[in-house]
Amino acid sequence: MDHLTPYPGRPSSGRPVTPLRAVEPAPALRVGDLERATACDALAEHFAAGRLDPAELDDRLARAMAARSRDDLRALFADLGPRRTPAAEPEAAPAARPEARPGSDLAPVLATVVVLSLLLAGGMLLVLGAYSPALFVAALVGGTATAVAGGCVTTLARSTLRRR
Repeated sequence: MDHLTPYPGRPSSGRPVTPLRAVEPAPALRVGDLERATACDALAEHFAAGRLDPAELDDRLARAMAARSRDDLRALFADLGPRRTPAAEPEAAPAARPEARPGSDLAPVLATVVVLSLLLAGGMLLVLGAYSPALFVAALVGGTATAVAGGCVTTLARSTLRRR
């Protein structure tokens, strides 16, 4: 094999190529809404710790929301201590989901229960509407309020369980 034959790591000129190193992203990279929101949260923490007064917080929050690059966000934290700026922190890896066990999927059963419940409730409403339109409207409004309240309670319970 000829020593001038190109292959990965050697150009056709025959001179070896130095491998590329991983380069840290340039600080002038543009930031998105997530980085701006994270910076605002960090500024709120500094305010809560007493490092910023309300006027400084308002000014820095406005500058954080108008930031275009990581440098813009870093400047907001320059005098607040050694804490890393939110835009420079690496993204956390998503939490691994527990592996599902065979036979533990209740989604089809729950969907069937919900559909049957809705059919039963609809049939009852139709019978009630044939008997008395006023009772039909009252049941419809009361049922809607109950469904909304149940949804709110379920959402609150789920968020409480996730925090634990």
